[in-house]
Amino acid sequence: MTGAFGKMALPAAALLFAATALSAGAGQTAPAQTAPAQTLPPAAAMTPGERLFRTKCAICHAARGMGTIMIAKRSDLDPGYITAVVRGGLMSMPPFTRVDITDAELKQVATWLTRNNPPAAAQ
Repeated sequence: MTGAFGKMALPAAALLFAATALSAGAGQTAPAQTAPAQTLPPAAAMTPGERLFRTKCAICHAARGMGTIMIAKRSDLDPGYITAVVRGGLMSMPPFTRVDITDAELKQVATWLTRNNPPAAAQ
């Protein structure tokens, strides 16, 4: 083996072989790693708006998503603004057509997103 990669391949292969041999020793297997428990409610306990948000929006707007903020926890959202941003897009968020999310679905998502808003002041 020649070149920089050839020089690294042999030690890497030896380490992989040694790790495999050690983990299989004495017929014991390594304990399975489990994912941390999720705090999401079961789908049956979610409102239609929350289910839609989780399937259509959360990929970007949930924890560690590429959306700039976690909009699901805000308390200052306006349904009209949500509709305008979803339909028209904003910065790196593309617009969503009525095929992507229907008007009825978008209304359910907007209702769910505005659930934390304080009650409107009596006029």
